[in-house]
Amino acid sequence: MRALLRKIWRPALALSLALAATACARQPEIVVTPGDPPGFFLGLVQGFGIIFAFIGTFFVEDMALYAVPNSGWTYNLGFIIGTGLFFGMSGASGASGTRKS
Repeated sequence: MRALLRKIWRPALALSLALAATACARQPEIVVTPGDPPGFFLGLVQGFGIIFAFIGTFFVEDMALYAVPNSGWTYNLGFIIGTGLFFGMSGASGASGTRKS
């Protein structure tokens, strides 16, 4: 038991500090505009361009990676699919050649 505690105390401390730091993060103000909220296709486009939006957040203060408010699960689904398409959705894409048995 002691060996296990010696192994996990540093990662547990780092995780606790990270959670405490993110708990203090300020949330952006949500400005609701009349009209339709972003849906599946806008989520798909924004998910595909996530790396460009991420880089843009360093230079533009008002830029966000994710549209809030949005239409809910349909926007989320499009965002996840778009992100997966950008980064290569297949988990086997890194494998090369044939498998040896």
